Amino acid sequence: MKLQNLFVAAIALMLGGCFAPGDIPDTAGAHLAGSIPHTEEGFVFGTNEWFIRTGPNPGGAGPNYWGSGKESVEVVDNKLHLRIAQVNGRWTSAEIMTPIPDGKRGAVITITSPTHDLDPRLVIGMFAYRDDQNELDIEISRFGSPVTLTNAQYAVHSPRGGVEKFPFTITATPDSPLTMHTLTWGPRVSPGVGLGIEPISFATDGAGVRENWDYSGSPVNLQRAWLHLNVWLYEGKAPANGQPIDVEIGSIRFY
Repeated sequence: MKLQNLFVAAIALMLGGCFAPGDIPDTAGAHLAGSIPHTEEGFVFGTNEWFIRTGPNPGGAGPNYWGSGKESVEVVDNKLHLRIAQVNGRWTSAEIMTPIPDGKRGAVITITSPTHDLDPRLVIGMFAYRDDQNELDIEISRFGSPVTLTNAQYAVHSPRGGVEKFPFTITATPDSPLTMHTLTWGPRVSPGVGLGIEPISFATDGAGVRENWDYSGSPVNLQRAWLHLNVWLYEGKAPANGQPIDVEIGSIRFY
């Protein structure tokens, strides 16, 4: 027993020398992404199974009510529709999620509906999420303001650095509304830990935008994180024009 204890202590000292305090990858603890209320049965879109956020009470972003029926989430002709609609007299938003497959270093989301002139209270979110302090976001929104000059942003939530944001603008694309959004978190999950780490980066491409941002701030832990897509209402308020909203997703691909 004494030799075994000495062996364990030696291993602990070796690991302590490899990682800075607070940078040790969490390989055993539970993440919060999977604890968000969601349907037990998923649906297939692309090559992955997705689950739909549920819950009888307002929660999450907004906060909002979240719908799980076809009025909120539906696949039609190989296109995914995320909708904001009135259900039982109240506005409901939509969110889907899937565990990020092992070994994937990023994701590309293609939105095939227009994104340049959205209702000012609509937020389209695409994010890799482990918990509230380890999260990468692409958000398309004016966040309630009809006059703001920017309508999109990249954001990184890190345990040490709070939230860092990079705002930008998607302009009119009447002939080609398609926009492609890329999140890259690298082959490993915590920048600065281990070898061969790629920096976190973001990119958005389309007829009306070509933007990118390389993040070089505090480390972010995305081990066992999930990829989420959602459409929700800023501050939980009804759409400014009082009309339902339908956002069409052409594809979601991990790489």
